[in-house]
This record gives sequence, structure tokens and C-alpha cells, in this order.
Amino acid sequence: MVISGQVVTDTVFQQALNEYQEGQYLDALEGFSEAHLNAAREDSFYNKYLSYHGLMLVLLERPRGMEMCRNAAANEQFDGDVFLNLAKAEQYIGNRKGCVQALQNGLLLAPDNIELRQMRAEIGTRRKPLLRFLHRDHPVNVMFGKMTYLRQSPQRPAG
Repeated sequence: MVISGQVVTDTVFQQALNEYQEGQYLDALEGFSEAHLNAAREDSFYNKYLSYHGLMLVLLERPRGMEMCRNAAANEQFDGDVFLNLAKAEQYIGNRKGCVQALQNGLLLAPDNIELRQMRAEIGTRRKPLLRFLHRDHPVNVMFGKMTYLRQSPQRPAG
């Protein structure tokens, strides 16, 4: 009986995953929620289900989504996708530092995870401060940093 329940949960999860990839977040939320709520905490996929459920809540701007993603990552020991979901959620809410941290933790756990590596490459790295003896948030470094971006931007034609 447990095995058939697991098969149903896996099927529901796969359907929700397809809906998520197609941008059907409300439908995906329903499936991820069902998979998460039907899985036992001891289930090896519990944190994965929890992280997708949380990610959908974040993307739909509903409460508790970030908390769910962070809890899933805090309890995960094997699956890099859990950290990928946390990184996506952190990026969505504008928390670059949290996004980078989630990606780093995920890559420590799953260095061969292609999606983690791609996202890490996409977000890039921060430039070093121009005046390295001052903190990057020092007003002088901020001013010089903005000036270098102004100098690099293409000139707009007048008129």
C-alpha cells in the first residue's frame, strides 16, 4: 500500500513539474502541495517536494514560501535541486546574497548539477571595489563604481 501511495505521489509531482515548466504556477502549486503534504518526513524526496511547494508560493507571492524553501534546504543533504529552488526564490524576492549563498551550498552538495552551475554563471560575480582598502559600501567606492558604469555605457545620440 505504501508503494502505491509513493507511485501516486511521484506521478502528481511529475505532473506538477511539467506544469511549472510550462509556467502554469497555480496548477503546479496544487500538485506540489499534494506531493509535499502526502510525503512522510522520512521520505527521501520530502525536502524536494517541500522546496517546490515553497517556490510556487514565492512565485505566486503567497505567505510562507520562503520559510518552506529555507527549511527544505536546511534539512537537505543530497539533492542540489532543493538549493536551486531556494536560489530561485531568493532571486525572486531580490535577495542576491541569499541567492549566491544557496547556489554555493548547493554546489558543495552537488557540484555536477548543471542547473546550479548555469544559474551561478548567469548571476555573475561582483566586481572588486576600485579602492580595495575601503569597504565596497564606502561612499567613495560607490561613487567611483557608478562613474565606471557611466563611462562604459554607450553614448546616446542627441536629439
